Amino acid sequence: LSSGTTMDPLSQSWHLFLDWFENISLLVVLIFLYNYIPDRFFIHRDRIYSVFVGLIFTFAAIMGIFIPWGGTSHPSIGINGVLVPLAGLVGGPISAAIITVTLVLSRLPLNFVGIDLSDTLIIIIAGIIGALFYLARERKILRLAPITELIILSSLFACITGIVLTCNPVRDQNVPPGAQILSVPVIEVAVIIFFGLILLGSVIRAIDRKRDDEYELVAYKEHLEALVQERTAALERTNSLQEATIESTTDGIIVTGLHGEVTGYNSAGASVLGIVDKKCESNQIPDIYSLVCSQVHKPDNLLQCQEKLAD
Repeated sequence: LSSGTTMDPLSQSWHLFLDWFENISLLVVLIFLYNYIPDRFFIHRDRIYSVFVGLIFTFAAIMGIFIPWGGTSHPSIGINGVLVPLAGLVGGPISAAIITVTLVLSRLPLNFVGIDLSDTLIIIIAGIIGALFYLARERKILRLAPITELIILSSLFACITGIVLTCNPVRDQNVPPGAQILSVPVIEVAVIIFFGLILLGSVIRAIDRKRDDEYELVAYKEHLEALVQERTAALERTNSLQEATIESTTDGIIVTGLHGEVTGYNSAGASVLGIVDKKCESNQIPDIYSLVCSQVHKPDNLLQCQEKLAD
């Protein structure tokens, strides 16, 4: 992206568009990998989850080193200015430490000469800010809506980035004398970081909400299934106790519905009904009222009582 001739504004815009198209492809890969963090780690949000987040964001940041945001004297700030604070916000101090240390070490030359302190300082500040926002949210210090939290984080880090870049202008040591570099104002860098953080952060939050809702639905379903099994077992115990109680008496007990249909009986009651097989179908059992009417002196009174009960 450096040449010995001055580039017109149209060419500058085209190169910036290509740079950000490549970086957006990295963000798509990051979102894809984040969405497939194993559920057992995602649900609990423990240290292993933070390590997963740190490694995923670090992978995207390392790929961003090979696809740098060219055209400025600070080519490493583009995609990393979004990834580093967001890694801290999502995964906490562990994620922030993983990506920050990796990026800082990757920027150290072998002879420790020509280190761009402003870019390194921005990366470190980004990790610290993201981790602090994470701790403030987890410890209930900040009770903000997710979008409000993202806006505050984006605004704060964009302002800090603009101040650091303004106070520490650095020229790329690899550019030959007299070569022209695509100049992007500091304000544009800050604006891109601001909107990049909000957009990518919103996507990550949407994934979190979706997976949390799915987990709650599965947990609620499992809870209902456990309740059904518990109630079924309790009903079976009650029926067993009732059946044992009825069978323990020597008196004939016959349970009927309002219309005379037999719904239950004990062994003594089965002998009254003339039932030999306890497993016979209900349509094979004689009408209890007809059976009793044949054995009483005033069957009409019995039938009237049955009609009153039915009403």
